[in-house]
Amino acid sequence: MKVRFVALKGMPPVCCCCGAEADTAIDYPGYYVQGNKRHSNNMKLPYCRPCRAHAEYMQSNWFFILLVFLTLGLFYLVVVAINKFVKEPKARREMAHPGCTRMKKVFYTYSAEGHTFEVECPAFVRAVAEANPDCLHRTPEVEAFLNQPAR
Repeated sequence: MKVRFVALKGMPPVCCCCGAEADTAIDYPGYYVQGNKRHSNNMKLPYCRPCRAHAEYMQSNWFFILLVFLTLGLFYLVVVAINKFVKEPKARREMAHPGCTRMKKVFYTYSAEGHTFEVECPAFVRAVAEANPDCLHRTPEVEAFLNQPAR
């Protein structure tokens, strides 16, 4: 439960976790920014010894988070390496046919200006341009691309 106090006159010796008699406390830093000034205040919350132990353990989860990120990063690197050095060369060797541009991906975006394709195949662009003659935004780069010989 979120609890807000406007002002505190003192903290009772009651564990903030279980409600038992508190014999220790944990210092919690707090701050707020007002304009260009930073105001800070530390709050000592009372704990009994068993609750303090688990509260400190739960706060020190940076190691677990770091371990998760390192594990995911290593997994990602293994997946990228498999794709880059095993699957991609195999696909290029076995699946490509004569005339294939062997592009990795087609990039497509849609915006207020229209549909944008980023492809490496002049034949595809020519076919789309012929099917939609008034819709192609003809720039010098597009014209040069369309005038490339077929592979």
